[in-house]
Parts: sequence; C-alpha cells; structure tokens
Amino acid sequence: MAAQAVLGLDIGFHSIKAVELARVNKTIQLVSLGSIPTPPRGLLSETTVDEKAMVDTILKLLHDMKATSKIVNTSLPESQVYTRVIEVPKLSEKELASSIQWEAEQYIPLPISQVNLDYAVLGGEDNNSMHVLLVAAPRKIIDKYSRILAEAGVSLASVETDAIAILRVIPKEVPESANLLLINIGANASDICIVRKRILTFVRTVPIGGDSFTRAISEELGFNPAQSEEYKRTYGLDKEKLEGKVFASIQPVFHTIIEEIKKIQAFFRDHYANEELSSAIVYGGSARLPGLISYIAGETGVDLQVSNPFEDIEVHPSIKQQIEANSPSFAVSVGLALKDLI
Repeated sequence: MAAQAVLGLDIGFHSIKAVELARVNKTIQLVSLGSIPTPPRGLLSETTVDEKAMVDTILKLLHDMKATSKIVNTSLPESQVYTRVIEVPKLSEKELASSIQWEAEQYIPLPISQVNLDYAVLGGEDNNSMHVLLVAAPRKIIDKYSRILAEAGVSLASVETDAIAILRVIPKEVPESANLLLINIGANASDICIVRKRILTFVRTVPIGGDSFTRAISEELGFNPAQSEEYKRTYGLDKEKLEGKVFASIQPVFHTIIEEIKKIQAFFRDHYANEELSSAIVYGGSARLPGLISYIAGETGVDLQVSNPFEDIEVHPSIKQQIEANSPSFAVSVGLALKDLI
C-alpha cells in the first residue's frame, strides 16, 4: 500500500483491540483490525512474567490481523489518568505555560516530576478567568507501555486518554457547535464525558461496566459466567424479554451510571445555564445491549445514538457485516489510529 498505515492500540482490562488505518488519496481505509483477551493480570501486574504475557499477547494479535504498520498510538484508561478542569486567572499563553506546573501541583496527587502533564485552554465565563483542562499521566505507566510495545516490535508514537481518542469518531453530521455527552461503557468501568463545541470539558469514571452486569445476572439468576454473559447479550435491559428477569438483575447496577449522568447534567446546567446538553453518543462493548439506549433515554431525557466509529472509513464489503455488531467497542482504537490521518 502506497500510504503509510497507523495502528491504534486500545489496551483494556478485558481485551486488547487494534485498528490499522491508512489514508489513500482522499479516503481513510481500514487495513486490518483485531481483538484478543487481555492476559488475566494485564497491566496491573509488576512482574516480569506478566509483562512478557502482555508482549506475547500483543505479538499474537498483530500477527493474526496481519498488521503492517510499526507505528502505534495508544491510550490510557481514564482510571489510570488524572483529569481535572481548573479555573485560573486570565493569562497569556506564555504566562500559563510558566505557571501550569504550579497550578497542577494543587490538584494532581503525585509529584509533578512523576507525571507527563498536558493541558488545554477551554475558555472562561468572563474576562477575568478561564478554564483549563489538566491531564496528568504517571510516567511509570507510560514507560511500561513503551517497554511492552518495543518488545512487541512496534514503536510508540503517542499516548493519550481514551476520552480524547473518542473525540475523533464523533460523527461528521454532528454540528461543531453541539454540546454532547459521550458515554463509553467498558468492561470494568464507564467514562462519562461532556464535549462542548468539540472540546472535552469534563470526564467522570464510574467503576461499573459490562462485567458488573454479567456478575449481577450470575448472582441474581444463579447462572455460570458464560451463561450470564450470553443472557446479558441476548436480553440486556429490555424489560419485555424473559419476563424482565435479566433487566431486573442489571438495573440496580446500571442505575449507578444513570445517577452519574444526572449529576453531570446538573453540573452542566450550573456552569452553562444558557446552553443545552440534550444529545449523547454511546460507545464500548455494552453499547448494543438490547434496551440500553431506550432505558438511558427514558431515565435522563437525552437523545442517544450508538457510535459507529467506521462510519467515515472505507471498509471492504467482505468484512463490513462482520464488524458491525462490535463496532462501538473499537471506538478508542479507531480514534487512536485517526490521530495522524485527519
């Protein structure tokens, strides 16, 4: 292929997903993609044995999907990153650059020398102040990612957060001026973000995800994990299916996410009284659970759609149907691969 391809690698607690994209003339094409279960102890372990298991798993994934690129963009889960919106006096770009470390020290619970710090100006509500998004990632974790990927034979080009990667797969038809909720339901946690005029302005992580729903079904209905996973995928939050038994198992757990969405809606109303936050996009492996969209909409009053991160990407017809069912779970990896292509 004439164009250079880029790999987006989403290393989750449940699975590792990779998407390889390339720009060919005026289109972005899907070159390859794949997914593989994350080793049991994953990135949480500090042992050499578990680190080697991660290397071997990534090597197998890239081999099986026949990846050609050696350039990798990856991300850190929001639970591993410190993200905070702070209000500071109105400063010039130069003044902010010289003072941002001092400002960050007040909010980041690690010595600044131990983190990679990034920031973005979000604007302010008056002429005397402005809002700044702080993102701090522990260098220890970034060094570990870099080491593992180097052992897997690829070069780490960039590290960012899941939420920032997902911004790139917001559908083109969504107006630039829109305010959105992005809801990324992962395996063991869910991220709820406010995007205001295409700028990430708020991130909250809830320690509830797809695995929480599976465990709830297992505990309530007495199924083994495999059965519980199958029932979750088949019946989800649909009150009409199986006499609502699966819904009744999941709903108390899922309600934590609903309550967090409502708090974030209240936060937005308090800070941006003259603006609306009435639309949301759902991402992640649980995005297509039956009844999920209608349940969130009914509880929160927002209009929702399920993400299709491949919407603006040229996909070969032979695999289009194959990836459609799981496309929301590739949102982060697609966003990462797009970083150098748009």
